[in-house]
Amino acid sequence: MNRKKSKYAIDECTIKDLVKKLPKDRAFEDKSRVFHALSEPVRMKILSALSVRPLCVCVLTGITKM
Repeated sequence: MNRKKSKYAIDECTIKDLVKKLPKDRAFEDKSRVFHALSEPVRMKILSALSVRPLCVCVLTGITKM
């Protein structure tokens, strides 16, 4: 069997060390859910407004023009 040599060296020790230091898959799934929830521009606008001060729904409705 002929194998093509890659022009990039793969350092298995570096990969194993890095994988040990990465968060578990569950952490990435959780963060992915947060980013997905915030990917909607209206949600970002609401979050930004609420970071200034607490607001009632009627104000948030006016800000988002909904």
